[in-house]
Amino acid sequence: EQWIVSLDKAVKHLQLTPVNPQQIAATNSLQLWAIPAGEKPVSLGVVAARDVTRLTLDQVQLSKGMTIAISLEPAGGSPTGQPTGPVLYAGQLVSL
Repeated sequence: EQWIVSLDKAVKHLQLTPVNPQQIAATNSLQLWAIPAGEKPVSLGVVAARDVTRLTLDQVQLSKGMTIAISLEPAGGSPTGQPTGPVLYAGQLVSL
């Protein structure tokens, strides 16, 4: 599976679209993380596994070269504020 990630700078929304979406168990959620170089991951929110997801960017300023990742978490997202499950997808932001 791959994801198309697009940013609407005007309204600070990030849109994630799954390509060939996979089913995940009802007891799990997918969670998106921004990982600034040398810092801890910051949650951007829970992502729908099979549908387009729009997230508001309130807490994080995305920048070119920053890593974003999607981890498999318990239903509703990480209970600790940091990734607890395996990273399923990761990539660097190439343009903003």
